[in-house]
Amino acid sequence: GCLFRCLYCHNPDTWKLHNGRAVTLDEALAEVRPYAGFLRFAGGVTISGGEPMLQAGFVGALARRIKTELRLHVALDTQGFLHDTLDDAWFDPIDLVLLDIKHSDPGQYRRLTGQDLQPTLDFAQRLVRLGKRMWIRYVLVP
Repeated sequence: GCLFRCLYCHNPDTWKLHNGRAVTLDEALAEVRPYAGFLRFAGGVTISGGEPMLQAGFVGALARRIKTELRLHVALDTQGFLHDTLDDAWFDPIDLVLLDIKHSDPGQYRRLTGQDLQPTLDFAQRLVRLGKRMWIRYVLVP
């Protein structure tokens, strides 16, 4: 699911919070495990969504198991809006955050997404404090 309502969203199917396919942690790992050797060479696993932090318990446990059992690089693709609901240790298995900042102007950000910019900026500062690698993602819409 996703709490944002971006005007240019290419995945509006993620707006419904309970519309996905239910899988257990073991089932999710079973889907990744056969590709672990290749993924170790090719970059790792990226957890995205919608917004992965909406399922923080599952995503945190999945990231930890991917990191410890499969020894893979773990990236998190997020707009960071929900970061303040999680403690610092939740981010331990995350190697890289792909931080989606949809606009630099707070008013335009709210117009585009329906949400405030500040939580995302606060998350960027938190990542710096935690020493986490981060790539800023920005969608350019003409």
